[in-house]
Amino acid sequence: MNLASKILAIKLKEETMSVPEWDAIIGIREMNVEQRLRFAEDAKKWPAVAMVRLLITCAFDPETGKPLFEQAHHDSLLQQPGAVVDRIVTEICRISGLGTAESEAAEKN
Repeated sequence: MNLASKILAIKLKEETMSVPEWDAIIGIREMNVEQRLRFAEDAKKWPAVAMVRLLITCAFDPETGKPLFEQAHHDSLLQQPGAVVDRIVTEICRISGLGTAESEAAEKN
């Protein structure tokens, strides 16, 4: 395997986290480059939408590996407690290499 193939075969980081408010353990996946850029752009204009899109994109069922949410859940996710969504998004940002300054900026915008 050449170096390029080795680099391109690297998988995104994944972790599980407890969400007591949902009585669930969920999987979270690091953002890829495209998702990270979209999150940064969305956060400037529509921070709540950016957070929900990130949940739809990066949260998964750890038992199946399948996405936890679909685009059809977007409006319902906007009605979830902000502290819960914020905590999950903060963890996704952490494993994606975004510091707290970036995630705080996303919340403020």
